[in-house]
Amino acid sequence: MDDLIVIDNALTQSDSDCLEGILTSAGFPYYEGMDIDPDRFASPEECPDIIVSSNAVTTPQMYHVCHNRDNPNNSLYDPYACELSGRILQRLSITEPIFKRIKFNKILPGKNLPKTSHNVPHVDAHEGWSIVYFVNDSDGDTVIFNQKYTGQVQRHVTVRRRIAPSKGRAVIFKSDIFHCSSNPVASHQRIVMNVTFALSLHA
Repeated sequence: MDDLIVIDNALTQSDSDCLEGILTSAGFPYYEGMDIDPDRFASPEECPDIIVSSNAVTTPQMYHVCHNRDNPNNSLYDPYACELSGRILQRLSITEPIFKRIKFNKILPGKNLPKTSHNVPHVDAHEGWSIVYFVNDSDGDTVIFNQKYTGQVQRHVTVRRRIAPSKGRAVIFKSDIFHCSSNPVASHQRIVMNVTFALSLHA
């Protein structure tokens, strides 16, 4: 399997509409945070999981963790998120994924950010796979970089591909690839489902 795959219409129209309706409703339980854990961002010289490049900014983010295999929580949306993630992966004939973490992220327009800025390049994990599924139509590209996790601190990134958000689009890639989001400018919110998974218990 290629290390970067983009699938449009990854869910049925009914599934994508239902998910968007839930995540844009006023009562959905988001929590406040940042796009990158502030502890990681505070000491980038000690954290090989992020690259604080010249265009990188850290911005507020709303989030909801549905599933965490290493630290189970009580989210009512856990079974639903696992079911939808499984349906996306069925498009690649992956029928028994092991989900490690599933969360919903919502970012809002950044004030006075340069057009060339993006959020902090990071890896989701040192092994396994990731999904970024775009819940709504918006702007704010996901940027995929050429760099991969090496265990050593890196200071520069080069862009491999910019992927525009489009409702129903899923980006599947190796979790050790550096990537980041961008704040929307023309849209009032950008919502994604972020998934990390393994193909086996040992991956």
